[in-house]
Amino acid sequence: MKKDALLDAAEALLSEQGTQALTLNAVADRAGVSKGGLLYHFPTKEALVRGLVSRVIEEFDDLVDGYDDGSPSGRTRAYVEATFEILTGEARAYRRWSAITAAATDPELAAPLNEAMAR
Repeated sequence: MKKDALLDAAEALLSEQGTQALTLNAVADRAGVSKGGLLYHFPTKEALVRGLVSRVIEEFDDLVDGYDDGSPSGRTRAYVEATFEILTGEARAYRRWSAITAAATDPELAAPLNEAMAR
């Protein structure tokens, strides 16, 4: 639960103030924890961004799985439906994708996003 609260705080900062606002101090303050508490879970800013990327990929994969009916074209249909849900559904989901994509400007940090999209 603590990790999700930290990721939520980072996501909110990215969404509201942009990538320049994503500092470890700002995330700790936003989450209401000490910097040491943040560093326990995410020892670097890059680790924090990796956590954001990992979570958004996992949530998208779960969304696709939820739409997949097991039919021959089910996975493709599920991917399209999940994508439309992200783009037109809950505003938070779109905000999350936009913010995390912006934060993962380093090619190494963006690699998992690119791999997930390639799937």
